[in-house]
Amino acid sequence: MRWQRALWVGVLAAALALLDLPYSARFFGLEVAASLAHLHTGFLLAVAMVVRDPLPLRIGVAANLAVWLGKTAVAGELDGARGLYGILAMLATYGLLRLAARAAGWPRDQVREGGFSVFDLPRYGLIACVLLPVAFAMLAAILEVLLMGRELGDPALQSAMTQTLLAKLFGVLILTLPLVVLATHRASAPVQGVEMWRMLPWSLLVFGVLLPVLVLQALSQPGAWHPLLTALVDCRLVLAALLILTSVSMRLRRSMTLLVLAQLLFALGLTVVASEGRDVPDVLGLLRIALELMILQMLVLVLVVFLYHRERDHHLIRLADDSRRDPLTGLPNFNALAMRINEPRSSRALGFLLLDRTETIRNSLGLAAESALMRAVARRLAPDVDAFYLAPGQFALLPASEAAATDWNEVLRAAHLLEFRWSGQPYRLLPYLGVAQRTQGEALEDWLPRASNLAFDARERGEAEPLLAPARLHPISGARRRSALELSGAVLSQLRAGALELYAQPIVPLRTELLAAHGPRAEILCRLRGQDGRLMSPALFIPALAADRRMAELDLAVLKSLQTVLERHVRELDPGLRLSINVDAQSLASHSFVEALVRLIGELPIPASALCFEVTETAAITRVGESSQLFHRLRGLGCAISIDDFGVGFQSFERLKQLPVDQIKIDGTFVREMRSSPRDAALVSAAVAVARAFDASTVAEFVMNQETANLLSALGVDWGQGELYGLAGPIAEVLLSSAASSRASHPAR
Repeated sequence: MRWQRALWVGVLAAALALLDLPYSARFFGLEVAASLAHLHTGFLLAVAMVVRDPLPLRIGVAANLAVWLGKTAVAGELDGARGLYGILAMLATYGLLRLAARAAGWPRDQVREGGFSVFDLPRYGLIACVLLPVAFAMLAAILEVLLMGRELGDPALQSAMTQTLLAKLFGVLILTLPLVVLATHRASAPVQGVEMWRMLPWSLLVFGVLLPVLVLQALSQPGAWHPLLTALVDCRLVLAALLILTSVSMRLRRSMTLLVLAQLLFALGLTVVASEGRDVPDVLGLLRIALELMILQMLVLVLVVFLYHRERDHHLIRLADDSRRDPLTGLPNFNALAMRINEPRSSRALGFLLLDRTETIRNSLGLAAESALMRAVARRLAPDVDAFYLAPGQFALLPASEAAATDWNEVLRAAHLLEFRWSGQPYRLLPYLGVAQRTQGEALEDWLPRASNLAFDARERGEAEPLLAPARLHPISGARRRSALELSGAVLSQLRAGALELYAQPIVPLRTELLAAHGPRAEILCRLRGQDGRLMSPALFIPALAADRRMAELDLAVLKSLQTVLERHVRELDPGLRLSINVDAQSLASHSFVEALVRLIGELPIPASALCFEVTETAAITRVGESSQLFHRLRGLGCAISIDDFGVGFQSFERLKQLPVDQIKIDGTFVREMRSSPRDAALVSAAVAVARAFDASTVAEFVMNQETANLLSALGVDWGQGELYGLAGPIAEVLLSSAASSRASHPAR
């Protein structure tokens, strides 16, 4: 890559050295034919300024030497002295270019120090446009004296010095500065600060009136064989104004290219004028025109670079605006919220809206649906409040107007009434809202968590109205939630480390006919071994996982641990074994959980018909859509479905009809006191009636003694579970003991 770039520089330098701008003029009484501009010098100075690697400059200078030697040989003027002259001149040229670039402050770190700016103009003008051409002229004089035998007072030497000075000056003027600006401002964009329509009247004036007049005037001049180029020189101030007008409304790259072309055409015009013997070929006239070119160039550069930096500021403003919007939804985000609350008349109340079931929509319908849903929520809440998107299903809310008090009940009601449609199907969310008042000088980092804690508390308690709280610096709920998150993190760490241990509790038939027809049953329970080596009860770690929305991970871990145990003891188990496994409500909403569950069921060493999945009545009815889909899929595999804790919620029977249910598990709170509570006994009897209506079996929890077992049997309950039949124990011991008892009771099985 390094050599490739250097070779390109050499090719371009050689091509520019071949491009001649010949003219005839009279210097110090001598008629001379020379080149007006050494374009290769301007190009190589730009290379020296912007390229840190010296190799491209060396290759470019060597290419110029080769072209010069070739031209001299073709002209028949190449001899030993002239060859040495060329070599020394090119070596000195390399040194002068490097020295000039360094004196002008280049090359430099453009990222840290920036590209070419208007502040670089004075030093650049002095070094590149004054000292460097003078140095080249003095170099030419020294070489002519030393190698060619010229005298210092010789008019030919003075003429050669003048030609060299003018050629280097015009070469630098035409190419160097535009190339440096292009190289250091590559990411330029169209200038929005000066719209083109503002320049339209002036452009029409120049293009529609002045320019045709000038062209006609040039064509009418007798003896002008290049009338347009001649007119370009004569009317240079008008055309300079046109160049400035057009440059400020272009991209920087195009404006610099236009500047180079305009100056090159102007130089061609000068050669025509000079060759025709008009009033410009003297030294002072050429220097005056060079000064005009320099002023024009700097005016264009000042305007364009100024507008470029102005446009860069516009870009920064747009980037800042983009940083205050979520890239997926386009909604105002946390940065916008932080800016809003810093306003002088900022709100004193902040709402936090939590939307349950958002994860279900994302997993089922994709990110596009989730983004559309978030936008729909923001539109639904406007204009009463301004919504700031924080995360999927989470918004910070600020009153849109401080003039009137915000009715937070209406805000929550609007979220409740939102019906989101995707592909023609309606979807509803469960919104929860917490509102916190701001204390004097309280930062957003403290204020927002208080509002969010209230919203999460509302979800845990199933609040249908906003939870409002006055300003307080240390909310108990926030500390409790942080503690729960810390516990959740520790639990997940142990869970992923394989510290989960399975227990099982027997489920025993209450009627003798069931004993002969079915094999042993048990419910799978879980314990977690903590970092201290002691077992943790589910009551200690399950709430923390639920608060952190990680119950699906626990449910899958139970299935994986069960697979390990069954593979180890599969030959010792009773063929009629049925195991009940709990599934949490959060797992129902996870599409990935369902797919992983189905895969794990297929990998177990026992048939799917040996599994019964238990879901609480509240979860099954509240998430009836997800429950129904999962239950039908599990039933299709051969698994049984059980409704756990039946009777606690007394949910809608109409919605329960939508679920395929094989078993109803009566909550233990009704069973424990049913001997002394006719009301509890009636509720158990009603549960049995519901189960029979659904053609489902029944299981009673918390069977503590034989009297309760007899009463349950009399009411028609099929199975019992509790201390009477055995406490929960390590799964392998319980399953092997159940298998041994079953073989003893049924030797033929």
